[in-house]
Amino acid sequence: MIASRCAVFAKTDLIHAQQEGFSLSEICDGLSYGLAKNIVDTVFKGDAREEVVAAGGVALNKSVIIHIEQLTHRRITVDEYAHIYGAIVAAMLSAENGAEVHEQSLSINDLVSTERKEKKYYHPPLQLKLSEYPDFGAHEIYEFRSALFLSMKPVEVDQYSSVTGCDAGSLSLGIDIGSTSTKAVLLDRNKEVMAGFYTRTSGQPLQAVQVIFEAICDYSQKRKVSFKVAAAGTTGSGRKFTGKIIGIPAGLHLFEEIPFWQKFFDLLSFRTVTSEDYMTPDF
Repeated sequence: MIASRCAVFAKTDLIHAQQEGFSLSEICDGLSYGLAKNIVDTVFKGDAREEVVAAGGVALNKSVIIHIEQLTHRRITVDEYAHIYGAIVAAMLSAENGAEVHEQSLSINDLVSTERKEKKYYHPPLQLKLSEYPDFGAHEIYEFRSALFLSMKPVEVDQYSSVTGCDAGSLSLGIDIGSTSTKAVLLDRNKEVMAGFYTRTSGQPLQAVQVIFEAICDYSQKRKVSFKVAAAGTTGSGRKFTGKIIGIPAGLHLFEEIPFWQKFFDLLSFRTVTSEDYMTPDF
């Protein structure tokens, strides 16, 4: 269940659920259940009535209604006008009270203010004086679209190195898995950036990481550059489960998960190597 009374707690629960590997549909259902539980605890205390009608925008959320029915063991009636009950009642009360309706034509300028007010600043703007702003210029920028996850957003690939058709040797990989975006970078032995990768997390951090890996593989093939990832690090809200993914053969204490992740990389055409006695836990 996702916390529904406080948006801050809800976000914390959502990020935790993502780190545990729950799917987007499971997380959405948990959020709907939390909202339904909150409604039941607030509205149905000591109420024995069997006939219940849902009103308001949430009435159109079928998942919430189903959870309310399961929690209360009652059938909830929802019709096509449930979301505008409030507006209908307001109009009916206005008519009963004899309120006069004045017809008038309104333009967009009557509803939206287009005047730009001058901003007042109480402190001088920040200026970069102690260092130089980093140069993010790339030799080439292109978009990569996944062939395995068609619903995911494309990956923006920034090539900072002109190296092509060679063995780049040992590289370092860094991945930042955030709640809104997922980024990765490849560094050479001189700690120079070879390529950067950016995509939207879209509430699916696991798939976002998979698409990033797919884009890295495509980058290697396009540039005809071979390399070995000798070191890797993760950060962001999805750092834990991503660390498990990229730490496979060293993570022997997670030996029961190795077959799963081996299949994961096989689908992305990555070759995985495990020791012969990998089924022996090493704590």
